[in-house]
Amino acid sequence: MLLQGPAQQPDWIGKPFVDLVGHVPQFTDLENGLGGGYEVLLGFARHDRIKPDSTVALQSIRRTGADFAFCLSMESASHYRRWRMSGRTLTIAHTESSLAWGGQEIRIMAEMTGLRERGHRMLLAAPTESLILQRAVEAGFEVLALQNSKWSLPGNAFRLADWLGRHQVDVVNPHSSRDGWAAGIGGRLAGVPLIIRSRHFDVPFGARLFSRAVYTRLADHLITTSPVVSANFRRAYALGGDRVSTIPTGVDLSAFQPDGPKADFAAPRGQGRWPLVGMVAVLRRAKGHVHMVKAARILHDQGMPIRLLFVGDGPSKAPIVDEISRCQLEKAVTFAGHRDDIPAVLRSLDCAAFPSLRECIPQGAMQAMACGVPVLGSDTGGIPSVIRDGRTGRIFPAGDSEALADSLASVFKQRQRTEKLRQQALRYVREQHGLPGMLDRLESLYARLLSDCNGAGLCETVPAA
Repeated sequence: MLLQGPAQQPDWIGKPFVDLVGHVPQFTDLENGLGGGYEVLLGFARHDRIKPDSTVALQSIRRTGADFAFCLSMESASHYRRWRMSGRTLTIAHTESSLAWGGQEIRIMAEMTGLRERGHRMLLAAPTESLILQRAVEAGFEVLALQNSKWSLPGNAFRLADWLGRHQVDVVNPHSSRDGWAAGIGGRLAGVPLIIRSRHFDVPFGARLFSRAVYTRLADHLITTSPVVSANFRRAYALGGDRVSTIPTGVDLSAFQPDGPKADFAAPRGQGRWPLVGMVAVLRRAKGHVHMVKAARILHDQGMPIRLLFVGDGPSKAPIVDEISRCQLEKAVTFAGHRDDIPAVLRSLDCAAFPSLRECIPQGAMQAMACGVPVLGSDTGGIPSVIRDGRTGRIFPAGDSEALADSLASVFKQRQRTEKLRQQALRYVREQHGLPGMLDRLESLYARLLSDCNGAGLCETVPAA
């Protein structure tokens, strides 16, 4: 369907869409042919008026599959700008250079799965050997396999540029350092309307002058999972408030709930009454596993023995094993490796601990809270924004093993208070951190940013026909 609009500036510029139906033939035909949807077509979801502009007139409307392409005639220019309207569907490409499988990768898959269910087209680019690429293929997503080497940046950038252009991607969202450069460069070369960089971790800023380009020139917007991390980026790179958004990870409340099966982690002989304290996290130094082992040793020496359960894989297992050996706790610690039954694992715990040295907001904390498990965490990054001391859990100074031991002891000594905190945490996560809310905020952000592209809602420039 191709509807020819007026050659000169129409007299309906600035009028509400409802006034157009039945009065302007082009729009009446459009409604009959496409089933309405003027806010989506001409106002991009959030606007209900056509903005006055003396140089712009609607030239044609063409339906292309599930989305729409608008051609706008520019009297003062020798080219056309095309606005690929995606109020109904967007093509969104995520990129990730990490090979591991942890909270960051789980969030990416949650976004992709949830937004695909809402009708959007979701793509992924990641290293060939990465676990997230394998899982994306299994889930039926379109993927691009990248090389995993610091020398592969130029090649990956050009391959991404070609891939993003061929798929007419509306939004590209890199998540890590290496792919941040490749996707940023590739996205700019391909003319992707919107590049959003996600930051999942609270780590010190290295080579700030060098990395500034990733968050300014090679990205239009930054998403973090914690207000603390958002504030750090605004200060570090002088980013305006409209350049950074905080969108915490949403929890699938249908899966993570108190009722349901529990994983069986049978206690060795003589440990049947010892509380089971768990960490669900990548085995990485910044997650604080070593401090968890030290705290367990302190409690054992105080006559309050506990069992530890470490769920997850990662590059830093050896130092944890060394600390376990030094503390002579080999029989009290279980490495469960990667597990797909995380809700059942969490429900089996007496307490979930998050002693991170650096962190945004750990997904495991909100998942544990949703499963009705008592939680405690360090005071780093965004942890205190969800584990609120004295309200939804307990907080202790990061890196302080003795303070961690004291907090753990209070969980089991102060049963009544622990139960109150557990119930408040369950209510809080259900009200504030459901998965649908995260997806709503993402869609709203995409709509707002795409509508403001190039300062005029015109997202893409193409040569004149």
